[in-house]
Amino acid sequence: MKRPELAPVSEAVEAGQSVVLTQRERVLSGLGGVGKTQLAAHYVWQVWRRPELRLIIWVSARDVHQVVTAYAQAAARLLGADAGEPERAAEQLMEWLSVTTQQWLIVLDDVQLPTEVLPWWPEPTEAGQVIVTTRYRDEGLWREGRRVIEVGTYTPEQALTFLRGKLAGHTGRRRRSGPSIPPDSQLSELAEELGRLPLALSHAAAYLLQEGMTVEAYRAEFAEYRTRLEELFPRPAEFPEPYPDPVETTWAISLDLASRLMPGGVVPAVMLLASLLDPAGMPRDLFTAPATLACLEELLGRAVRAREVRRSLRVLHRLNLVTDDQADQWREVKAHALVQRATREAMQHDPAAAQPWARRVRAVADAVVDMANRSFRPELDESLRHNARALIRCGGDALWQPDGHTLLFGLGESLGQSGHVHAAADHFKELAATAAERLGAQHRDTFLARGRHAVWLSVSGRPALAAEQLRSLIAERTRTCGEDEDEALDDWGNFAAFLGEAGDTAAALREFERLVERRGLVHGPHHRKTLVSRGNLARWRGENGDIPGAIRAFRELVPLFERECGPDDEDTLTARGNLASWVGEVNPRAGLVQLSKLLPIETRVLGMANAHTLSTRRNMAMLLGKAGHVQRAITEFTVLIDDYEKFLHPDHPQALAARSDLVDWLVKARELPAAHQALRSLLADQDRVLGPDHPDTARTRHLVKLFEKRP
Repeated sequence: MKRPELAPVSEAVEAGQSVVLTQRERVLSGLGGVGKTQLAAHYVWQVWRRPELRLIIWVSARDVHQVVTAYAQAAARLLGADAGEPERAAEQLMEWLSVTTQQWLIVLDDVQLPTEVLPWWPEPTEAGQVIVTTRYRDEGLWREGRRVIEVGTYTPEQALTFLRGKLAGHTGRRRRSGPSIPPDSQLSELAEELGRLPLALSHAAAYLLQEGMTVEAYRAEFAEYRTRLEELFPRPAEFPEPYPDPVETTWAISLDLASRLMPGGVVPAVMLLASLLDPAGMPRDLFTAPATLACLEELLGRAVRAREVRRSLRVLHRLNLVTDDQADQWREVKAHALVQRATREAMQHDPAAAQPWARRVRAVADAVVDMANRSFRPELDESLRHNARALIRCGGDALWQPDGHTLLFGLGESLGQSGHVHAAADHFKELAATAAERLGAQHRDTFLARGRHAVWLSVSGRPALAAEQLRSLIAERTRTCGEDEDEALDDWGNFAAFLGEAGDTAAALREFERLVERRGLVHGPHHRKTLVSRGNLARWRGENGDIPGAIRAFRELVPLFERECGPDDEDTLTARGNLASWVGEVNPRAGLVQLSKLLPIETRVLGMANAHTLSTRRNMAMLLGKAGHVQRAITEFTVLIDDYEKFLHPDHPQALAARSDLVDWLVKARELPAAHQALRSLLADQDRVLGPDHPDTARTRHLVKLFEKRP
């Protein structure tokens, strides 16, 4: 199949330049199997019959001794040199190449380290041409008189055309009727799953034809992580095209060379860590996180410094096993998915390496969790979520030994906090089923996943369903662990809150009264959790219409929190914020004064990017409007929304709520065109994030319709 890279090969060689076929740095396509050799062969096929071309040498240059031997043999035939002294004969050929007027072409295929073959890399002349293929990439390859052509994987269109041609007439043994070629949609999906790598596509097509298998069946087997690559591609003796190595061997050669360039064991260990993460991009700092370094030190039995890990990434980069793209922040390290899979299989299916494999998986998971806990950047959080998903997919049983790793639960929470509330609910539903299967229906992690599923069901607009699920969960927990088990009491608190969120504030109030009494018996009247439950009880008093009762309760609670937990404790600050907000319901100016004193403390203690700090700013903006400062409220909400998007995520539930608040104040200020525009934008995002049936989405849709009915 014709490729656009072929034209530059011809142009450069005809112009008297030596040519290096390497990779496209940012597409991870110069690794073995990208098709560099085939491009070189295509050019040689075009020119080899030219009568003026006196000499063509094609040599596999993985080993410099092969180059010397090939040159010596050519010198013996062409110049009468003594092949028994190969180095001397090869030198004679090099001398002849530099002075002859007869045309010649040298192809050094698959050079591992350019410096090793440099003595045998002829300078091009008016009569002579040089083509080199290599997986190596480095600025040292670029020099005057040499053209480096970066060869990429197939484009989607090229991959589809290639598979169409290879599989023409293929139906598969399980498809006796229908079109003579699989649908383009199936071929495109297969190509993407194989990373559009020419070598892998060739092997897969050959396997399909040999086995008479349908594309759907092949993709299903490929997706099964327990199926090894060697079972999905034909062996060299069976393969109809001149690829010298199986897919997995192609990259093992590069990894061996990388280990030789930097001995000490860090390079293959880092490559394995990279094989566990998102091929589209991994934060570089994950590789030097404390958990990662500790794992490497345990496995290698010696101290490992961050500088050594960073050097190993550069070595892997030069050999095209990863791309270390420092310009792509939070996704600096990339790797081809098939290289990752081959790397994992080398250890995963080695019985002696079972424990090191599990430790590495969990160490990487520790590093992802630690980085996520310290992150205040939405872009980094998004990258970490992709990497967490990749780790969960390929980590297998390791993340469930001896129980569920924190990463499994943290991914769901991160999804919800970034605004993907339905995805969070779905994640925990699936996690609960997996935990029940692996650990048992009554295991703590199973109960925990079910409880978090209910929480995100409520946030996604289904509090009544969430309450019913928790009612069942609490009953099971009580039978298994007893009614005073701490996490059962936590579920009870969520159950009570969901009743209130579903509209039954009286029921919420009754449940919290019972829960506070139980917490007092179990933990004591002044325990943190008892005080938190009392705070929830106070809130639902206010929601049920007893605002003075809520204020009195919080005035009692704040000094208790300060005494038991400390004045700067997060629960203490939350109680102070609740007190100020309920005071603001009856006296906006007084509430605003209290919040203005609280905000600098929260900013100092929690940070300006903390959700509680941002929530306090939202309450202040609301009270500004209620106090009559409508334009100031609009200004504060506008700035706050920008900060929500900067510090949390544009789709965070609080960010969407703040946008709804802004619309209300725009309407009160009679800025109707701006309100209408903001409403339409908000509705589109709520439809996408919360779903069309969420109560907030329904309210916004109703307001949009009212605006559209205006004359």
